[in-house]
Amino acid sequence: MRLPSLGPVFDFEMLLAARKKQQYAARVLFATLLFAGLAACWLTIDVSQRGAAMTLRQRAELGQSFFGTLAFLELSLVLLAAPALTAGAICVVSVRVKRRGKSSPRVG
Repeated sequence: MRLPSLGPVFDFEMLLAARKKQQYAARVLFATLLFAGLAACWLTIDVSQRGAAMTLRQRAELGQSFFGTLAFLELSLVLLAAPALTAGAICVVSVRVKRRGKSSPRVG
């Protein structure tokens, strides 16, 4: 099943981005961080209770800790990645402008 297209330029850019080695490394790092965070939450459960059935209260507490961990990791990664991606985009535009020998980027 193919997803609806957002246009040929967007499709091409997504295809190129998906093939970069940095993209694979970022995905692996993100999945590893999420797994480590969720494993840390799971390990906070009382050792004597791990083999037994969990009560509803314990499940709710575990769900809250899962949510808190996921929200914290995702928010911190977004707050770290957004400035880096913005700076990278500005640098790419700056290099393109210098190659053309113009003082401002072409719009349109």
